[in-house]
Amino acid sequence: MTLWVLGVIGLFILFILVGVRKKFRGPRRVAFVRCSGSCGDNGHLAADKPDLDHSCKNGCLGLGSCTKVCIRKAIQIRNGVAVVDQNRCIGCGACAKTCPQKLIKMVYFGKSMAVRCSSHKKGTEVRTVCPSGCIGCGLCVKQCEQGAITFNDNLAEIDSSKCIGCGRCADKCPVKVIVPAVATLKGK
Repeated sequence: MTLWVLGVIGLFILFILVGVRKKFRGPRRVAFVRCSGSCGDNGHLAADKPDLDHSCKNGCLGLGSCTKVCIRKAIQIRNGVAVVDQNRCIGCGACAKTCPQKLIKMVYFGKSMAVRCSSHKKGTEVRTVCPSGCIGCGLCVKQCEQGAITFNDNLAEIDSSKCIGCGRCADKCPVKVIVPAVATLKGK
């Protein structure tokens, strides 16, 4: 009988600790890189050719400062752009603080959409350097019923605390720069 009582008490304490931990931690946040790296396909990486007119000045430099600070080794440089393994990411934000281009932001894991671009140039200017950069058309804003998408200087921005991950914005995006925030797992 006492063994059974100890087992019940043990389970009760475990449930309390797990409940407190979840309440304390809140929703899981992970790193997301706001660069698709597509301009690298044309040989126009910002780190390789910083003075070239046809390179993305806002893109990932591919220098790896983010990889050096990641204690879980959740971020790597692939084909010149940072790629996050969100299964390993613990959401500490060290990579976001270290990124010289400020391309890495923290998003809610598994629930939100994100824009894989950071250029504030207008449509044609973006397209000359990156085939998959945000062109600022505004179609995504019109699709979002949650009011999670705003425009800031020609660039769509998604508030991951409001986004429910329905994907309507991604479906309408003509350049497919809006992706599920977990899409960085599928790096190049």
